[in-house]
Amino acid sequence: MIEVLLPHRTHSKGAVRQAVEQGLSLGAIGPGVVTLFARHLAELPEGRPYQPSLLDVGELSRYDRPLPQTGAYDALLAGRGR
Repeated sequence: MIEVLLPHRTHSKGAVRQAVEQGLSLGAIGPGVVTLFARHLAELPEGRPYQPSLLDVGELSRYDRPLPQTGAYDALLAGRGR
């Protein structure tokens, strides 16, 4: 958590907050993401939104895997085991 807030040393509170929010909306949150987004936001004219785009991974998409199904595990945790 502390590392995510470190960009505040060099970027405005608003830029860091917006960077965190954008990272969360993309499902990519971490110190590097927040720092990168805050840096891009600082370079834009005030009031202009930064719209990060997803990277086309091309050939790497063949390694995509479906998300695991955790329903049975959730039931076990809830005491409704099979």
